[in-house]
Amino acid sequence: MAQVKEKTSYFRMDWHELREFLRSAIKGETPGVKNSTHRTRILGWLDGSSWQGYTRNQILEWLDKGFKTNVFSGLEDLVPPIRDKRKLIFSEEGDEYHHDMMLSGDDNYMSSWTHRDSIPGVSLNAGIMFSSAVDAKVINPYISWICRMAYSLEMAGIDTEITLDFPSFDMDDKKPGVTCHNLIRVKSENELTDYHDWSPMLSPAAFRCFGFIMGALHCERDNGKLDYGWGRGMPNRREWKVSYDPDRRTIEIVNPYSTSKFDEESMTRQFRAALEEMQGKHLK
Repeated sequence: MAQVKEKTSYFRMDWHELREFLRSAIKGETPGVKNSTHRTRILGWLDGSSWQGYTRNQILEWLDKGFKTNVFSGLEDLVPPIRDKRKLIFSEEGDEYHHDMMLSGDDNYMSSWTHRDSIPGVSLNAGIMFSSAVDAKVINPYISWICRMAYSLEMAGIDTEITLDFPSFDMDDKKPGVTCHNLIRVKSENELTDYHDWSPMLSPAAFRCFGFIMGALHCERDNGKLDYGWGRGMPNRREWKVSYDPDRRTIEIVNPYSTSKFDEESMTRQFRAALEEMQGKHLK
């Protein structure tokens, strides 16, 4: 039987665009939102609750001052360097002539630098969609782990584009059977990373506020209506998974829709394997 291709819809925003919308919404303004139900829900999500794990004042503080976290501390050994340091080699033939060594009688008076691998950029695409029953104590460590992995890529010398995806099936009630991907790009390639700038995406508000609001904006763009339960989530995603797509030069990170534990050890191991595949060599 031929495989049926998944129906998809994509909505993308850069973090700085979403941040400005959130700042306006905190003041009660929702620019571009025409549907009154969407407006009510957006303002309600910003209020927070014990289930969501934040308050309106906390969101405002995080947007203005950043979300304080220590997740980037001690990352030097998380992913070992995958690019060998260059060495100067002396021999009878080479690129540079050393007159003093020749006069001293040394036969190896020519030198050249060893080859250093060139590492092209890579995209990091991380999915964030959980059942409403999943505890924030699972979600928050996972989001922190994503950013730790992004940080480790840069430490390894790889320019990285970082996108967080909040997907949901049947999210738009006017698009039955469609998986909607709500994409927040927090860093582009050839751009210096400012973790303080997008640190609110590490906060408890990342999934059950910013992600939810992206769904409403997605439906607004397509003149649709956001399903009351924000769709049916991604029930077909049942495991923690990291993989590398060589054609798109993209590291894909997927989480299970329903889970009681973040399997950090397995995910870090899979992440390292994806790096090995990307570089075509073993990480020592």
